[in-house]
Amino acid sequence: MAETRQDSSGSPAGYTPIWLTANAFEITQLPTGRYHMYHVGKPPFLRRAGSAARLLGWLTIGELAEFDPPALRTYRIRLMQHLQTIVAPEIFTPPILYDGQATAYASRLLPHAKNENGAYFISMKSWKPLHAAGIGIIKIKFSLTSAEQIDPRHVYDLIQEKTRTPRALAALNLVQLLIQQGQNLYRTRKTWTSFNSTNGLKLEGSGLEVWDGIIQTVRPAHGRLIIVMQTSVGLAIDGTRSRPKSIRGLVPTAGEYFLHENELEPTVAQDVYTQLRNPKNIGVRLQSNDVVPLELCEVEPGQLFKNRLPYDLTTKFTRKAVVPPSSKMCKIKDAVQLSIHSKFILEAGMKISPSPITISAKLLLPPRIVFNPTDPHLTFKNGAWNTLQQGFTNPVAMKYWVIISFATETKKSIIFHDLRRHKSCIVESCTRLGKNGNVMNSCLSIRSVTNLGPSDVNESPFMVPAKISDDVEFTMSDAIKKYYDIQVFGLAEGQKPPITYSQYLRELMVVVILPGLSRAAPIRRRVKWWGDITLGVLTQCLQEGRLPTRQSRPNNISQYYNNVALKLNARLGGTNFYSDSQVMQQLKTDRFIIMGAGVRHPEHSVRRPSFTGVVYSLDDTATQYAALPGIQVPGVDRIMDLQDYVFQAIDTFGRKWKGPPKRLIFYRDGISETQFKSLALREISDIKSAFSKLWKKYEISRDKTPFPLLTYIVVGKREVKDGYTFAGTVVDSGVTNPAVPNFYLQSHSSKKDWQRQNASRSRHYSILHDENWHYDMQPLQELSYSLCHNYAKATCAISIPTPVNYADLVCSHGMLHFHPEEDDLDEESAYTYWNYEEKEIAMERWRKAFRKVHPNLETSMYFL
Repeated sequence: MAETRQDSSGSPAGYTPIWLTANAFEITQLPTGRYHMYHVGKPPFLRRAGSAARLLGWLTIGELAEFDPPALRTYRIRLMQHLQTIVAPEIFTPPILYDGQATAYASRLLPHAKNENGAYFISMKSWKPLHAAGIGIIKIKFSLTSAEQIDPRHVYDLIQEKTRTPRALAALNLVQLLIQQGQNLYRTRKTWTSFNSTNGLKLEGSGLEVWDGIIQTVRPAHGRLIIVMQTSVGLAIDGTRSRPKSIRGLVPTAGEYFLHENELEPTVAQDVYTQLRNPKNIGVRLQSNDVVPLELCEVEPGQLFKNRLPYDLTTKFTRKAVVPPSSKMCKIKDAVQLSIHSKFILEAGMKISPSPITISAKLLLPPRIVFNPTDPHLTFKNGAWNTLQQGFTNPVAMKYWVIISFATETKKSIIFHDLRRHKSCIVESCTRLGKNGNVMNSCLSIRSVTNLGPSDVNESPFMVPAKISDDVEFTMSDAIKKYYDIQVFGLAEGQKPPITYSQYLRELMVVVILPGLSRAAPIRRRVKWWGDITLGVLTQCLQEGRLPTRQSRPNNISQYYNNVALKLNARLGGTNFYSDSQVMQQLKTDRFIIMGAGVRHPEHSVRRPSFTGVVYSLDDTATQYAALPGIQVPGVDRIMDLQDYVFQAIDTFGRKWKGPPKRLIFYRDGISETQFKSLALREISDIKSAFSKLWKKYEISRDKTPFPLLTYIVVGKREVKDGYTFAGTVVDSGVTNPAVPNFYLQSHSSKKDWQRQNASRSRHYSILHDENWHYDMQPLQELSYSLCHNYAKATCAISIPTPVNYADLVCSHGMLHFHPEEDDLDEESAYTYWNYEEKEIAMERWRKAFRKVHPNLETSMYFL
């Protein structure tokens, strides 16, 4: 791969011109023909009760698309390929393009099928067209959507005229399908990614394989179309090759099923040649009425694993999945060669350059990282810095704290023996980082336990042993109550305690040591429910397996507890450090607020709501944030309650700063380009509606106090360079979208750091509304880069702006807002939604069970 090289022509202040070799390839010649678009539809058909009957009875291929488990997509493509190559090759030559759903493109008008309604009835078992419906028969009907043909040259509306016309988007979709068509036939696909199943690496002890994947995306650029190639990895179930059987239904307690009507005959469990481990489990009934227990069935290969990977397999997966950039580029070039020689590309007359394009870029100067404002000297290299000899900008006193250990029984004696050392290490790190030469009296101080022998540890209210089987809430409540009793112990009768219990709870920090692996999750959920929702007490969880041991290197021990101190101070409301840049200094001249927002959807097979997260800054360095979590109907990308969230954020900000902000910079995660004109514009309207609502509430005159100037930026996960990239690399030409102002930013360093997962992933920033800088890219790039250095938990730049990352953390905490014993909700989450009405009914239950954060923590960073 070509190295990044610097431009010798000189540059304005603030950045250095460089050149990059991108993982993008130019389409040098568009398809030469025109295409007709067909809807692969679903005319009226016989509906049968039960999902099994739907798959076994008369279905249209469009019906299969409607009930879209993603695994059916590959089957639909195989059906279409069978129709074209085996059943009716004389009609489908040259072959049509099929997207696996309900859309097809043909370079000529298709003749009607020789039966009523012009439909084809096919079966994978038959080499000729069928003429009637029946078991296992699929109906395919092509309906011409419009008399107007799709001309690939219509993309010039977008790449030259910079206008997103419907015909340009249709042409873009056509070219995208041409690129993917070959991959659709020969590789397993999941959404945009195609996986190669021939070189999978087995994940030991899991029954899973790691597959290489390629994402090929056609994107418009200024004056040309390009194909951006990205590498990916996926998990697949390790299947076996055997003759597949058609399933007619399910049978309960399959092992006890009699082979014949005469109950004197043997059961399935007695007849099979191997002993069944679970004879009462379900089985499948085949076409011959044979019953096969489910545990004797084999998994069809080529099925992707869609569930969450178990914790103990994550490290193994990462070790196999992460490869050096040179290997990634080799895979990308191999994929390009396959596309160049694809029969669909050749028949269309389209040509692709085999060489990656070279683009001009900028290397932004890093912002100044400030710990102590009077001592600006800081070691800063490749997007990272060291806290050595540094003190927090604004340390907060941690007057009251408790350590509670839920360590496993086998390690409990070791953990308890090390509690004093853990405590002293936390004290040392917090005291060192809390010492700020300019504010000595405000240093982070911890009340430590002194003169305790080993026998005193179990009885110490500061360090409390507990069992995994203990009642978590009771154990923690009892511990903090005993600790408070010590604070007031020995007071004379009638003497006022030094602190009330409610104030004590607001200043208390509880450090919880969790057991390893899967045992940690249920305890952590109860800890967070107890602290975040019930009592309003700050909690910091530490994983037992990640605690430094006696064999750990001193530097590793120091680094670990320094990271703990970063989280503690930020949770308590302090500022660890901040980034200082020219654009941040300009913002400080007026009151400003920075917000981040995102939505996290449930997995395909999980029946849960989508979780929303909105955060907003509360200080003039954009380091302290408050969170507004919520839930909404699953699968909806728009934040439905955004107006209320923005209203609450500005209201809280205004009460703190004695007035509303003059500027609002809003970073939004998770919106695709196709949603820019619909979803994004509606959210911008929601934000401005929140302004109107707040001004009306406080009777504020817009003439004297105008609305905040709004900038709305969408942050997407896209990649333009798959290799070594310096922190601060910006691309704003060559591969950017011509329709909207946008740029790519690689904010964190990937140089010599490719082993970090997603180390070289750049982010795509689209500016959809800008009243602050009027679409001047330089300050927007500088601001976004600066905000990547404000993440309280890390001493390095992160890949996305801090408010976006915090919003994602808030979304990830979504299930912590429900009581751990909400059994009905847990049971419901095991199934999939089928229709909108069911969503609404379920959402009422979820909304009633959802609990807000305790008022004590509403403006704290409890979500870190």
